[in-house]
Amino acid sequence: IQTVRTDDLQICKITMEKETVINIYRSQEEPLSRVKDVLLPLIEPGKETILVGDFNFCATEKNQLSDALEKAGLIQLVSMPTHIQGGKKGELNSPVKLNLHLSP
Repeated sequence: IQTVRTDDLQICKITMEKETVINIYRSQEEPLSRVKDVLLPLIEPGKETILVGDFNFCATEKNQLSDALEKAGLIQLVSMPTHIQGGKKGELNSPVKLNLHLSP
């Protein structure tokens, strides 16, 4: 088990014989560039990787982190927003959840 923990970013990586599961929480204050720099080294090429968590950005919009994960070979499994009328002040919404999968 590997962990990364700051005020605005928490990552837990569990490595098993044939696969790895990485769970992430990113607050909106954590820059995507930093998440990318911390997360990409945790992905092991050739090992099945399941990446789940709350990234706090819309699953349907491209950004530097989603582009980097795609280039690393991960496949986005969520194809629509997982919140309702997301992110507007005074509204209650669920955080965005991304499920990404990398097969060897």
